[in-house]
Amino acid sequence: LKLKRPTPRLRFDQGDRYQKRHQHFDWYTKYGWLAGSITTNRLYCFTCLMFNGNGTDEWTNTGVSHLAKHFEKKAARHQSSRMHLRSQEALQMLGKSTTEKSTVESCRLAAAIHNREAETRRSTLRQIVHELCRLGKQGLAIETCTDSNMADGQDFSYLFWDEEGEPLRLDRIPIEQRRQLVQAIAAAMLGKMKEELAKAPFVSLQIDEAYETGSSRQVSVILRYCIGAKIIERFAGLYDLPEWGDLQLSVGSVVLKMIEEWELEGRLIGQSYDGSSMTPAGDCTIQAVVTDAGHHAPLVHSYMHRLDLILLFGTTTIREVRTLIGNLKILRNFFEAPKRRMRLINDGGILPPLDATQWLSTVHEYFSSISNILDAIVSNEHLWDPETLTLAIVLRQRLDDYEFVYLLCFFHAIFVNFIYPLVDFLDGNFSVYGSSTMEKIGKTIKDMRDLKKDVLVQSRVAMSLKLNPRLNFDEDMICHLKQLSEDIILDMTRQLKTRFKDHHNLTSLELLCELAFPNYAVEFPKLTFRRLVTYYQLFDQERLENELYNIYEDEQKRLPPVDLLDYLVRNDLEDVYSEVTKLLRLSLSLPAVRPQQKNIFSDECLLTRIKKAVASPNTSEYLAVLHVERDFLDLLSNDKSFKERVIDLFAVMGDRTELIYQS
Repeated sequence: LKLKRPTPRLRFDQGDRYQKRHQHFDWYTKYGWLAGSITTNRLYCFTCLMFNGNGTDEWTNTGVSHLAKHFEKKAARHQSSRMHLRSQEALQMLGKSTTEKSTVESCRLAAAIHNREAETRRSTLRQIVHELCRLGKQGLAIETCTDSNMADGQDFSYLFWDEEGEPLRLDRIPIEQRRQLVQAIAAAMLGKMKEELAKAPFVSLQIDEAYETGSSRQVSVILRYCIGAKIIERFAGLYDLPEWGDLQLSVGSVVLKMIEEWELEGRLIGQSYDGSSMTPAGDCTIQAVVTDAGHHAPLVHSYMHRLDLILLFGTTTIREVRTLIGNLKILRNFFEAPKRRMRLINDGGILPPLDATQWLSTVHEYFSSISNILDAIVSNEHLWDPETLTLAIVLRQRLDDYEFVYLLCFFHAIFVNFIYPLVDFLDGNFSVYGSSTMEKIGKTIKDMRDLKKDVLVQSRVAMSLKLNPRLNFDEDMICHLKQLSEDIILDMTRQLKTRFKDHHNLTSLELLCELAFPNYAVEFPKLTFRRLVTYYQLFDQERLENELYNIYEDEQKRLPPVDLLDYLVRNDLEDVYSEVTKLLRLSLSLPAVRPQQKNIFSDECLLTRIKKAVASPNTSEYLAVLHVERDFLDLLSNDKSFKERVIDLFAVMGDRTELIYQS
């Protein structure tokens, strides 16, 4: 069509007696749009005639027949007109749009076919993800299960069907794909946690003692925050530490990484660490690393942390204590291994717990029974395998070691007389923020330091002889035990002082202790209030004071902090008591107080579940997230968007384009 422009020679000579005008045939070459009609004997615009034929312009309507002397100027004006430019564009695009539409349509059809196939594959994967979530909540080793290593009671057969309707077994899916699916579920869970965490005004961080996993050191991270009226504790995962290097700086770098990854800037209000190796005295502490980075987060003792365990393992800088703990572990492993040894223990009435301090107390309490069991094994050597017999002989020698028996008696006395009463006093209640707590901690430290070492050592030597009359203590041994006892007490009191050094800054939170509200209503605690607004410079002081006045005077609001926050949220009073609500959420986001909400799967604290998950040899760091956050996983497993997110992540991990929808 573009090549069929009519260009005839027309006959319409014009002029006067002085000059004749006629058509110049080279106009067709000069104006590529010019066309002529033999029928009308006129000139037209070819492009405008095709695409703007209904116009009133003479180039499309009547045609040009009058060859004035300014014809070329007239043609040039038309050539630059808006109508002509639009027509030119339409002519140039003629035929192209059809090709493009055809290409787009073919792409659309291909995408539709791909998406139908992707939906079929994703439908199968949704079943797999659902089952992995279900099994993950049960704590099963779903990453590595096979016919040969499947545990008793684990049925992985025919859990779902493929796209052809054929039944599948989970243990028939390649292990690498299972691992990637578990990793995708964990990543999607952490993504949901971040979305949840973004709503929290305050967050505290809990880092727990390094674990040995393969050749790498790891720490677990727990986040605690408050949303609405609910206290939430989440396991944020395991973080690798450098194999070598200063533990303080390594853990400090993990904390700073967490602050950046989880966007905690300006919201971190507390930090807690398990084990004295993470909270030593001096300037080079994890807290110092975090504080130097500009974060205002006091050190807080978490209700999850066993103070007796922390103090015991904190004294492992002393060689004799390391030896004691090593021997206790050997005893525990010896009696927990084969069922035959367990039967001996059960017959003797001993049911040993798992942790070190309870084993210490158990061995102290059942020393005579354990000694008799070991004697029975050694005396009846023909009934036992060589390994059991050898270990029994070695352990029998340990029970005759004066240092081992003395330290059993020494630690038992320290725990019973000083540490356990302090643990009971703290107890995870909100009263832990009271000024009486600091007095109790100070008194415990003072009483331990004021112990008369001679009297203490003599009493523990006497108890050692009562447990094992075969022991013999000479003068040199007594002098050694005095120095050893003094070193242990000094180390333990130092740990206590370091662990609670920031606690005095938190005593201002006793403003929320409901037992004191009647007294506060009579006389407002101005000094405590002043400490609070000085330490936490994020409140509208005048408004907070007035809100607290109203809270104290209203008997209906004399409730524990958790219940008071629930009352304010439930009755839409958050905006009315905005500053008190802020203070409540701040205090409840600190890990010193035990949450009232119970886990739907167990009453274990989060840290206990983490330790059990990590202790399992078949649990990866990703599977640990599923095992620990079973309640959260149960909530998410019914969320369609969560499953779609898992599949999207799984597709990206293996570059599986067949699972990704096309638009």
